Amino acid sequence: EGNQHWISRIVTRIFESLGLPFELWTILLALGLLILVISGLKYLRLILVGKMVRDFMVWMRAWVMGNLLQADISYFHSQTLGILTDTLTTQTARAGNSLTLLANMAATLGVMMAYLAAALIITPILTMVALGMLLVVSLVVQFLINKAKAISTVLVDREMNFQAAGLENLSGIHMVKSF
Repeated sequence: EGNQHWISRIVTRIFESLGLPFELWTILLALGLLILVISGLKYLRLILVGKMVRDFMVWMRAWVMGNLLQADISYFHSQTLGILTDTLTTQTARAGNSLTLLANMAATLGVMMAYLAAALIITPILTMVALGMLLVVSLVVQFLINKAKAISTVLVDREMNFQAAGLENLSGIHMVKSF
């Protein structure tokens, strides 16, 4: 027991305190149970995030519709109907997707911090090497994000114009600009 790693000694003590032998089958069984618990927690997180996004989108649509109902209608005389429809549907869906991504990023950051803390406890030198690699990868990803942001700005403008024109033309509804 003196030549074992300190984590192995702790795991051995945990198994002994539970009355389980420290053998391969018990270790595999414990890892299997750990994977099941982690999978269950991930599934629970997905359900909770889905409910949160649904409630957020309902609130956002009600808020946008409330603002439109109280707005000065003369403003919409000069706007195409497609932009109004797009605002009520696509923009709230995009906000909901953004909220989903934000929740996923927060969860991933928490898991990453837990793994890094465990890695620091187990092998500090390898963890420092991994953090250095993480820094380099982060800088490369940030460069690619900035590049994609420039491209996506153009794509968003094109998509907005395409959807507005499509909804206006395909719906067959043309607003009469005079009352």
